[in-house]
Formats: sequence, C-alpha cells, structure tokens
Amino acid sequence: MHCTRVISCILPLSLTVACSSGVGSVPADSSSATSGLISRGPQTSHGSDGGLVELTVADRNGQKDVTLGDVVTVRLPETPTTGFRWIPDVDQDRLRLVSDRYEVSSPTPGASGLHSFEFRPLQVGDVALHLVLRRPWEEVPPSDDYRVDLRVRN
Repeated sequence: MHCTRVISCILPLSLTVACSSGVGSVPADSSSATSGLISRGPQTSHGSDGGLVELTVADRNGQKDVTLGDVVTVRLPETPTTGFRWIPDVDQDRLRLVSDRYEVSSPTPGASGLHSFEFRPLQVGDVALHLVLRRPWEEVPPSDDYRVDLRVRN
C-alpha cells in the first residue's frame, strides 16, 4: 500500500495520512509519521511544458538561465522549531510559487530539514528569486537571505 503523508501544521495532535485504501490518522509521536513532507502552500503538478531547474545553497547570489515553463526548485536548510522560516519575497506577477514543502531529515524532535520551494516563471525577462529567513512575527530585518537572479528566455 502506498501512502502519502501531509501534515497540516507543525504541532498536530494527530497526522492525517492519505492512502490508496482511504484516509487514516496516526499519532503525532509516531516516528513513521514524522519522516515525510510538511506541505505549507500550494501544490501543483509540474506538467510537461517545461524542465526542472534545481538550486541549492551553492547557487546563492548567482545567476541562472531558465526557460519559460520551467519549474525552478530551491532547497534550503531550515530548523522550524527555532521559529525561523524561509519566506519567499518575489514579484508574484513574474514568478509564481507552485509548491512549498518541508522535508524532515530525522524523526528526532527539533531536527533540521530541507525547505523546498518550486516556482514557475510567468514572463520572459529578468526576475529575482529571493527568500528571507526570519521569524514571521518579528518586525526586524531577516537573519539571512537567499537570492538568485533568473534570466527567463523563451
């Protein structure tokens, strides 16, 4: 049986597990439930009209050529229990967020993981893919940022 785990919040009392045989509930302290993806935003399929461009920390402050229709994925380390989250700061008319997921690296409480964002360029031209690391409730400058300048071509 193939199951997909989607966790709707960081500290749930139980986790909803969607399986091919139905939907069930798993206790939050179950180690099998905590190794998976936490989906925090829109989820869409890639479609077949573009390629996949993957970015990591090593691409910070660089430039990348992409094609209109590509899906640009960026994966950054994050430890959500600190309150710090990577938050997109992009021109939404030029770059659409299509997926926002967090993958837990370990079932250990407080462990870090990878935050994955997928963006789709909407227009030809230059656009900044910019993310900031901050606590959403604080009114202070971000503790870190990530930027890649995308050159979108036909």
